[in-house]
Amino acid sequence: METTASTDPEEVVSPSLNGSRRSFRRPFGLEVSSTSPTQLEAALGIALSGVGWALWSIPVFRDSAPLDLGLAYQAGNVAWATGHPERLATWISTPFLAMMMAFISRLVTLGHAAVILNLVNVLILVAMTGGVWWGIRTRISRWYWWGSLVTMSAFAPAISTMWWKQFNLIGLGLAVLGFWLMRRHRTLPWLLVPSFIIALSISVKPVAVLVILALLARRDSRLGGILTAAWAILLEVIAQVFLAIRSHSLSTLNPIPAYDNFSKKALPANIWVCHPENFSPQSILCRMGGTSYWTAQRIAVLLGVLVLCLLASSALRRESGYSWRVFAYGCALSPMISPIAWSHYQVMLAPLLVASFFDFARHRANTGLWAAMAAGYALCELVWRPYGTLPGAIAHFFTHHVETTATEFTVFSYAAWAQFVIVGVAIAYFGMRTREQEAEGRRQSGLAADGAADQTDLLHFAHAEQSPQSSSISAGGKEPD
Repeated sequence: METTASTDPEEVVSPSLNGSRRSFRRPFGLEVSSTSPTQLEAALGIALSGVGWALWSIPVFRDSAPLDLGLAYQAGNVAWATGHPERLATWISTPFLAMMMAFISRLVTLGHAAVILNLVNVLILVAMTGGVWWGIRTRISRWYWWGSLVTMSAFAPAISTMWWKQFNLIGLGLAVLGFWLMRRHRTLPWLLVPSFIIALSISVKPVAVLVILALLARRDSRLGGILTAAWAILLEVIAQVFLAIRSHSLSTLNPIPAYDNFSKKALPANIWVCHPENFSPQSILCRMGGTSYWTAQRIAVLLGVLVLCLLASSALRRESGYSWRVFAYGCALSPMISPIAWSHYQVMLAPLLVASFFDFARHRANTGLWAAMAAGYALCELVWRPYGTLPGAIAHFFTHHVETTATEFTVFSYAAWAQFVIVGVAIAYFGMRTREQEAEGRRQSGLAADGAADQTDLLHFAHAEQSPQSSSISAGGKEPD
């Protein structure tokens, strides 16, 4: 049966037996829903979501505290003055971000930089929400579409990232944009642009660093992964050259001291490494078992993340390297490899949540899967830092008591498990769907083989029926009556 190409890189258009055309998506067989929202309804929903993001951003515009941006701005000043931002006790980010903040500190004041960052974060959230839900408006039913839009428009880690004045949304937004372009431009020279955008995302904030490995792991996307890695290395080299120029020393070209500095700040001597608001698996192990076996814990964490990567790869073994599900896993697992991952880093779970909600809705996932994924989402919603936690806000509403630090730490200890619940449920579901698809493929192959065998038997039977007649004609010289 012939297939014709579609504009969607994951879609195949195939003629049916009656001559009509039908579309399906590999490997999960997604079809257009007949009860989808209209274009006007979708536009209205996306507009309301944009208003919601604007309302969520009001506290950050009213808050004059520089928070995380202030630390980055200070590092920029130091990078410009000395070329050694790593000497700051509070700096644990990339040389490229230090270079970027060095230029920003020369151009605008900290207050103006805060306003610009807040606006950029809001615009990124509005653009990503609008693009995703406009794209899926014809794929799921109206109620699932509205439910998922409302749910993700109140995603606490995304809101917390805004409130902390962090760069996570810039990293995620650039990664999404680059991957979206990469899905549409898979050959040179066009592939250079999306690979550069993903590399820029990782250089600004490496919260999606495993996307490179996800691209490299699949044959069809390996070129994109190689180009992304090359761009990322080039950007870091440019940053090191800038820092060497500012420090007036060629020794600054060596990135090893900066890496060693980060490694030292990721040791238990740093109070934040085992802090309850640090949601990294390393920090969880530290709080559970102490710091006596720090190196063993680090190795255990890396091996654990490797196992999750292998399980995710197996669950998506029928997927292209350019699949959004593969990208979602790359985002979700990236913060786990760092010894420091604050509560708002859970914004990187958003792509996997959206991919799971979408497939759950399309394939009518069972109640248990919905309940498990809802539990993971609920754990994400517990923390609304820097202004407190959801249980603390509820208690304050009814009792007028201010939330204590001990209560916050207790909530943090529960919320940190959201990443494992969401990743685990998604692996289980996508693995199940892949096995179903493989079983269906084997069944179709068996039916095709049986049909071919039946056709061969009919040909043999027809030949056998004609053989006596052929013999009679040859013997008697004429066809029998």
